[in-house]
Amino acid sequence: MAARFINSQLEITDHGPINLDTVSTFEKFEHASTREEEGRYQIMFLRDSPSNGAKEVFWKYNCKCDRDKDYDSIIQINSTTL
Repeated sequence: MAARFINSQLEITDHGPINLDTVSTFEKFEHASTREEEGRYQIMFLRDSPSNGAKEVFWKYNCKCDRDKDYDSIIQINSTTL
């Protein structure tokens, strides 16, 4: 089975692609103490093993709309490739 890499054109942190096969969970949230232009709206990816990089990776967004677009896209990709 090929790895399922995803990337975002909307997130402002430029973490590069995430391999969904190494992610145990992901969730969207708002970091209330962070200003919007610094990435208040976020998606956190939690990996089973940090051997492929950091255990937690955060995609940050300037607006809720961009974050929600990426999150909905990830849900769709994840549900159609299972």
